[in-house]
Amino acid sequence: MKLSQRIVQHLEQFTAQGPQAVDAAIIRDGKAYIIGLPAEGDGPSVALTIADYDRYSVTLLNVEVNQATDEAQALEQYAEQVARRLTYLEEPLTLLELAEEDNLAQLRSQAPSEADEVITYWEALIWNKPQPRATLARYRWSPDQPDRQAIPYPATFTQVARMAEDLAASLEEVGEA
Repeated sequence: MKLSQRIVQHLEQFTAQGPQAVDAAIIRDGKAYIIGLPAEGDGPSVALTIADYDRYSVTLLNVEVNQATDEAQALEQYAEQVARRLTYLEEPLTLLELAEEDNLAQLRSQAPSEADEVITYWEALIWNKPQPRATLARYRWSPDQPDRQAIPYPATFTQVARMAEDLAASLEEVGEA
């Protein structure tokens, strides 16, 4: 079964039967959930952090994908693949920082959304060691806040599955090129 199908099926089960049906971890005093999908074979594992849910959608806080491989590629190649695949987000992603010494690439919205001095943007972080891993989240910053805040992003099950599958494919594709 494709990763996206597994994610949709897992989210449907989660929303229909509750967190206990998929062994979701409850965090933030019961106000958020981490839903894990273990790897199948040599495929990726996925962790979704969800703030809320209804029958057809979730409010996503974070998507994390881990590839089980010891053959990590260059960070810049992974970053290029993520930016190329996630073009359907509100703003396109571009490489912001490449920290080889930390095995980390940081991508952000090329032109973040801004309204009344409030800035919102996507951020993807990619690590290539010890194994390829990527996260994706939406953030908000305003001058009256000391730090940025992760913000819930309303998404259908299919949208969440597509994000996770595209992150996973970005971490796979480089090695196959």
